[in-house]
Amino acid sequence: MRRFWLALGALGAANLFLALGLAFWLPSPAAADPVPPAPRSMHPYFTISPDAARFENRVRAIIRREFQQGALPGELTPVGVRPPGERAGMGMMGGREEGRDRPPRPRREQQTTAILTPFGLYSSGVTGVALAMLSLATLLALGAATLYLAPERLRVLRENLGTSLRHRLRLGAIGLLGYLVGLLLILILAVLVVGLPVALGLVVLLAAASLAGWVAVSLVMGSWLRERLALGVASPLSDLALGTLLLFPLSLVPLLGWALVLLVSSVGFGAILLTKFGNQHGWSLDPLE
Repeated sequence: MRRFWLALGALGAANLFLALGLAFWLPSPAAADPVPPAPRSMHPYFTISPDAARFENRVRAIIRREFQQGALPGELTPVGVRPPGERAGMGMMGGREEGRDRPPRPRREQQTTAILTPFGLYSSGVTGVALAMLSLATLLALGAATLYLAPERLRVLRENLGTSLRHRLRLGAIGLLGYLVGLLLILILAVLVVGLPVALGLVVLLAAASLAGWVAVSLVMGSWLRERLALGVASPLSDLALGTLLLFPLSLVPLLGWALVLLVSSVGFGAILLTKFGNQHGWSLDPLE
């Protein structure tokens, strides 16, 4: 029992350190320029601005440049942009302006970086670490709820995953094909206005099936780790905790995490399709005989 808690603590600490590495690998928040230059290279993360000041400053700069080039008529002069030929500091009647047409001084807003992973949107700094740990806790809670809601079906899925690498590769291929067919149906139904509710229902069904497949794979991985380390605690909840803590760090790998999570989820989803959503009899014509 003690060895189980030590292993669980070690996996939890590893997840925490990986979340720290991901959060502090992202650039820290910095003040944004009014009109920042275009990025020279692509990054696996993107920036988030808290308000619209950056967009407004960019629009002002574009309109000001259009007036200077004579591309816009003078009667469309926006607030904050001086038409060509008008002297600085003089209004339409030759008097002193009161500053209403002067562009406001751009505010230096704080923009932060973020990265989108299969299990959430994580930002830089301490907030990103907290979001990652919250995602892990939510995944554990959803997995435990799935265990209690469908224990028999999860047992069938766990047994169907087997121990053969060839069989698991076959399940992964079936799962990938199922995902492609499901996404194609969702796109077709989303284009049709009348099919939008059906498309949303299919998204929910696909997400629930993916969760069940992920839980089944977590049970198998947790059982494998428990036997390898001889932890001595054999229960579905312990296997789920060990397997989830072992698989969750895959989602924290930038860019590559999507492929790794898709691979694991495809194996579980393939088992769901092959067993008719965890049915003990699977796809069979025996009831007709």
